[in-house]
Amino acid sequence: IVSLVPSTSFLQLPGQISKNQRCLHLRSQYPHRDSPHRNTLLAAVAGSQLEALAGMTTLSIDTGDLDILSEYAATGFITDATTNPVFVSQAAFNGDARYVGFVDEAVTYARNEGVGGEAETVDLAMDRLAVNLGAEISKLIPGYVSTEVDIRE
Repeated sequence: IVSLVPSTSFLQLPGQISKNQRCLHLRSQYPHRDSPHRNTLLAAVAGSQLEALAGMTTLSIDTGDLDILSEYAATGFITDATTNPVFVSQAAFNGDARYVGFVDEAVTYARNEGVGGEAETVDLAMDRLAVNLGAEISKLIPGYVSTEVDIRE
C-alpha cells in the first residue's frame, strides 16, 4: 500500500524529485532500489503518476481535507483514506461550514453525554469529531477509512 499525502509542490520518489504543478508526496519505502518494479515506476512518473501507481499497488490518501479527498477520489484510483488527530484538529479550525457542523455536533454530543469533568468532555468531543470526519470521508472513498489515535491516552 502506498500512502499519498497531497501537495502542490512535487512528487518525491526515493532518489528522484520531479517538479509538477500539482502532484503528491509519497510516504513509502517502495520501490526499493533493488525492486524489479523500480524502473517501471520511475519511467511512468512522467506520464499519469496516479494511474501508474494504481496499477501496481493499493493507493491510500492521507488527509482530512474533504476537497482534496473529493478531487482524488474522482480519479477512481484512490481506494482507502487515513486521517489522524492533527487533521481532525485542523478540521476543527478550518472555518468551512462542513467542518463547523462536525465540530458543533461533536461538542453537543459530548456535553449531552455528561461524562464527567471538562477534560473528559473535550476528549469525547475530539473522539466524536474524528468519527464525524471519518464518516464523511467514507462517503467519498470506497475502501477503508483509518483514523490514527494515540494509544497512550
